[in-house]
Amino acid sequence: MLESKINKENVKYNENISIEKEDLNHMSFVYETELYDKDIEFVLGKEKHTYAKYNIIYFSVYLVINDKPKKRIGVFEIDSNKFIQSIDEDGSIELENGELLFFVQQNEMSEYFKKYDIKREEKQQDKESDKVDLEYEDLTDSSPDLFDESLDVFKVSIDDKKSKKQSPLINESIFEEKENVKILPILEEENEEISNNEKKKYEEKVNTTWIEKFTKNNNYNIIDNEGGGDCLFATIRDAFKPIGKITTIDKLRYHLSNELTEETYENYKSLYMAISNDYKQIKKDIEDVHTSEKKLTKDINESTDREKSDQLNELKKKEEEKRKNLFKDKKQAKALLQDFIFMDNINSFEEYKHYIRSSRFWGDTWALSSLEKILNIKIMVLSEESYPDHLDDIMQCGQINDQDVGLKKFQPDYYMVVSYTGNHYKLITYKDKTLFSFKEIPYDIKMMIINKCLEKNAGLYYLIQDFKKFKERMGMDPEEGKKIEDDVIHKDLYNKDIVFMFHEKSNNKPLAGMGNGESMDILQAIDSEMGFKELNNISDWRRKLDDSYESPFTVDGLRWNSVTHYFMGSQFKKGFPDFYKEFSLDSNSEFSTDLVKARAAGSNSGKLKDKLLRNESIKIDPDFYEIGVEPRYELERKIALEAKFTQNLDLLQTLMSTKNGKLVNFRRGKEPVVDELLMKLRKELGSNKQILRT
Repeated sequence: MLESKINKENVKYNENISIEKEDLNHMSFVYETELYDKDIEFVLGKEKHTYAKYNIIYFSVYLVINDKPKKRIGVFEIDSNKFIQSIDEDGSIELENGELLFFVQQNEMSEYFKKYDIKREEKQQDKESDKVDLEYEDLTDSSPDLFDESLDVFKVSIDDKKSKKQSPLINESIFEEKENVKILPILEEENEEISNNEKKKYEEKVNTTWIEKFTKNNNYNIIDNEGGGDCLFATIRDAFKPIGKITTIDKLRYHLSNELTEETYENYKSLYMAISNDYKQIKKDIEDVHTSEKKLTKDINESTDREKSDQLNELKKKEEEKRKNLFKDKKQAKALLQDFIFMDNINSFEEYKHYIRSSRFWGDTWALSSLEKILNIKIMVLSEESYPDHLDDIMQCGQINDQDVGLKKFQPDYYMVVSYTGNHYKLITYKDKTLFSFKEIPYDIKMMIINKCLEKNAGLYYLIQDFKKFKERMGMDPEEGKKIEDDVIHKDLYNKDIVFMFHEKSNNKPLAGMGNGESMDILQAIDSEMGFKELNNISDWRRKLDDSYESPFTVDGLRWNSVTHYFMGSQFKKGFPDFYKEFSLDSNSEFSTDLVKARAAGSNSGKLKDKLLRNESIKIDPDFYEIGVEPRYELERKIALEAKFTQNLDLLQTLMSTKNGKLVNFRRGKEPVVDELLMKLRKELGSNKQILRT
């Protein structure tokens, strides 16, 4: 057995030399390395998640001789936490981030090199890169049949007699019905009491899954699959199997490909071209800056004039800063490019349909939404990578495809739950069930959807009548979150098509416009004039917009830790000025630096659980929440916001970098709030040139 380098104690790989079944017809890049003093070419099979619990993803390594994969000679393993970052802009894997392990012996390799007449073309070395050169080769360009699989030499394939034959799918239905299947009994509809009882039974063990830990409920389980580009399709296949509906990944892919429209294809192609051109331009700009820096360095070294040298040094500093920003821009562009790099070799609508039918196509948001429509199901996606740091981002609300925007309602036949790691889907079961009616959906899942997704621009959930009725049964307004057409009125404040959502614990990872509840045309994101590259370069920019963000400022001669602290204290400014000051940093009170205690002290009860933080005689000023032209609660918040963003230049830069985006404040369990006050301040500050120059 081949021993892992990442986890020697628990992980060992078999040394089978045959091409593994799941790797048949898999597309791969060709890599080069040196083994036993010889240059060899190899390809990787599909990614495998057998050792996911040890945070390891691995691939079989196949030796390529004369443009054909001949035998399995080793394994490439990588820490799963490094995997996403290790995918290069062209879709290949940066091998230096993992471990290449070979079990093939030197004498075996020598025999192979003698047996085959190896003809190699010289590969031009990329002098600017220290990475192992790799090349993606595809013979279909010179082929009379673009999709003849036998001509694509970098698919892992074997003799036609042994390979799996692809049966025509044109007239096949998606499912075959299997008879005499024992169906699990219908689950009892859960309520809060039942859910709490399940939590009381919860026990954490060594193999407890993340979803069990999150919900404190041991009835959940996670079923893994073969991974690679097939994982989304595999979860659907596995979900329907227990109810006697049998399908295959090939069938699901075929029916999905028929959902593709010319418009969708053109959108993908346009996006790829725009992102690719942007990436190339950034690389060129970096080269230009390097050239400029070299020239400036040379001029500085040759200069004997002190004043001129100082001027040149200043110019060089500006070029260095420009280069740093360009590298940040390159990182963003590379992240975007990874989502569309597959379009590089696709030049027609039909080619894209064929691509969807292959394992090279990884299920994206369009695929997921389209499969929901084809199968009349709702796939509830839970983000595993958001646990445990970004709990409000675990429930993914999804999207509505452009062709389905006019839908008035949606009534799924089944619901299923999947775990998404960022690059891999796994099926989540509950009490061994893989598919659910609405009543069978676990109570905690329903509550996450109510709290997060029954709002405008929140995918298909708002169109599902069962969720609206459930919300009504809970005593909530079923129409809360219905889209109000007020965007025209505020068109001078924001662009309704660019939406940014923020809150106290916002996830910093998604690019602007791509977070939960956000929207933006990707072309807008990369446009040099309209783009938000500067915003994406600001760490935790969403959190910085929130009132809870701690960055002290001065108002009324006092220091305040956050807008929330000032706002809570200002409720008592007129009637109880001494208590108002208790919320300031100058007071050193227990809630002057503690947001939770500050909110509790400023609440109606003045209590934090059973602890009284405010004397019962101290009341909120009667006029604070009075309705008027400019109510006091708005005025006080405006005072704090203006101080926060004008006295902290990094925060001012953050706000102005949102440009004309619609700023929406997420509130758990409630409708998000369009932050008009914050956007009005942005507009005012944007017209104040003196502040912007400060």
